[in-house]
Amino acid sequence: MRDRFVADPRTRVTIADLAHGTSLTDAVETFRGRSVMIVTKGQLPAVLALCQLDGIAGRLLLCPPELNAATIQAILHQAQIDTVVTDGTGPVLQWPAAVRVVACGDTISATAEEPVRRIETEWVLLTSGTTGLPKLAVHSLAALTGPLRERSTSATSLVWSTFYDVRRYGGLQILLRALGSSGSMVLSDPDEAVSDFLDRAAQNGVSFISGTPSHWRRALMSERPSGFSPKYVRL
Repeated sequence: MRDRFVADPRTRVTIADLAHGTSLTDAVETFRGRSVMIVTKGQLPAVLALCQLDGIAGRLLLCPPELNAATIQAILHQAQIDTVVTDGTGPVLQWPAAVRVVACGDTISATAEEPVRRIETEWVLLTSGTTGLPKLAVHSLAALTGPLRERSTSATSLVWSTFYDVRRYGGLQILLRALGSSGSMVLSDPDEAVSDFLDRAAQNGVSFISGTPSHWRRALMSERPSGFSPKYVRL
């Protein structure tokens, strides 16, 4: 059986490497109990940070990629964030002096010490409102994964993917289903052509994939990917 992994168009990280290494420039234990905002351009750095900080941070807030600097600053204060994890891309921000800024990446390096004690982390997701600032919705990991458990037993070792960004609720559900069921995850990329994404899904053995009818309309109108034959497609 091949190693479980999370992959984007550029990088593939195995879960085994992630369990023994880190993508953060600061030790994981230094985040204990902190309120952390994750601001990255790509999905993979955010996923790696999430996996390392759940059970350590007191609060995790995922920023979707389309947020502008003013919105991020407002949410920073509203959510009482004291630590920002960022890959240094996206809107140019002047972080408050009281906020600790830690760099993250999409590769694993160094050896991470096993945390001694895990705590219950608040997961904060932004609602997709069309006017004004997004509202903050607080979840627990147990609440997010609860609806997934009944159908997870048959998904062991499968490879999942989705057109959605995993920093939004719909995409995060697919990510949690994949990782929570001992599966792997292939991440999409907004700069990637649909045919290239589906070819990459085929190369990585994607079994389950989800998207909106609009996503699938684009897929049907694109060049047919060679060898892509998933077991399950969700509209």
